[in-house]
Amino acid sequence: MPSQIPPQWMAYISLILYGLYLLGWHVFQRTKRVYRLFYRTSDIPLKQARLGRILYRHKRDPEEISRREDFVTRDDGFISKEVLKGPEWQIYTLDKVCLGDIWGVGLLH
Repeated sequence: MPSQIPPQWMAYISLILYGLYLLGWHVFQRTKRVYRLFYRTSDIPLKQARLGRILYRHKRDPEEISRREDFVTRDDGFISKEVLKGPEWQIYTLDKVCLGDIWGVGLLH
């Protein structure tokens, strides 16, 4: 007979797994920052936006508004801001990165 895990334990396990996900997310972000510094792609060229590909998406609660931490992305180059005016693009998030006055733009295609 399979043992049933009590619901309160499932909440703790879910919280621990989400904490491990956030820890991995922060390590990945630091790795991306080092990569950008090494390859000198930290600065976004004038009139361009950084394009990111979503590798993985995880939300703690499906009812929550999406946050930056919900997406694991990799850099996919830069794209002209003029291209973003097309109907197939939608701005999903705007966030200020902690490095000076660099603005990050989250885009869906």
